[in-house]
Amino acid sequence: MERTKGSELSAMLTKYNREMADLEEALHTKTRALDDMSRRVREQNGDLEEQLRQKEEELEIYKTGMDTTLMQLKELQLVHIPPALLI
Repeated sequence: MERTKGSELSAMLTKYNREMADLEEALHTKTRALDDMSRRVREQNGDLEEQLRQKEEELEIYKTGMDTTLMQLKELQLVHIPPALLI
């Protein structure tokens, strides 16, 4: 009877240890996958931030060009307005 109980206990411990090892391996696998995904997200975030910075610089150039064009247009309008209309 004691041998049977000892064998059952040993079998239970073996099963427990195997399941624990499987769970630990699954945890390590999922942790590695999560770390990899986090790394890719950080890289993509950096790429998107760089693209945003470039677009903001491009927009600023367009705005500066538009302001300059509007000022030149205003100057041309002032130059070509007959003096009688300025009174």
